[in-house]
Amino acid sequence: MPSQHEEDLLIEFFLNKLSIVQGNCIEIGVNNFSPTGDIQCNTHKLLSEGWKGVWIDAFFDHPNVYKKFVTPENILEIFKDINSPDVVDFFSIDIDSTDWYVMQALLDSHYKFRLICTEVNGYHDKWADLIMPENHQRPTKSRCFGATLLAYQKLFLIKGYELVGVTSNGVNAFWVPKEDAALFEHAGDYDFHYRKTDIKNNWSRDHISDLYTTAEAQLFGLR
Repeated sequence: MPSQHEEDLLIEFFLNKLSIVQGNCIEIGVNNFSPTGDIQCNTHKLLSEGWKGVWIDAFFDHPNVYKKFVTPENILEIFKDINSPDVVDFFSIDIDSTDWYVMQALLDSHYKFRLICTEVNGYHDKWADLIMPENHQRPTKSRCFGATLLAYQKLFLIKGYELVGVTSNGVNAFWVPKEDAALFEHAGDYDFHYRKTDIKNNWSRDHISDLYTTAEAQLFGLR
């Protein structure tokens, strides 16, 4: 199955801009929503077109899935186990929790990425710098998950990546290395790319136990 929203079209557009015809991909977090057991994810189309890649998910049995619960502490071990190349052409992460910290661990490592897709928490204000605390035990689905676009922006800028696009529903954001940013119109323009999410479901509700930290706190020790 294709991606959940219009990610396939954006991925194809960005890869064409980067002149990547057939490469390698890694995706963390895939869905199995259909009665037939089909996988819904951002890299299904790429693999069907001859790309090499691995899906990583803790709760899904499939021949192409490396079944492992991903944490910031074990992500580098996982990349080693799956024999990830040092340069990953397309990387996608959507685990509704410690995504920001996992991304930080990868960006702090020797691995490089040509195109990155991160799920973003678009249920908060435009200038909200919010991250779910790494060890927060969320009792139920709520607006306290992952990280906001601004929190990712602060991380990626420090690590040498620029924002180049956000899906129209504000759910996924795309990033490329700064050296490739000139290929994209409005690269790094946070005001232009920001989209607020208005999808009403369990993820859009508040909960009394919701807790947040910030990219400022995680990156610079500010409170």
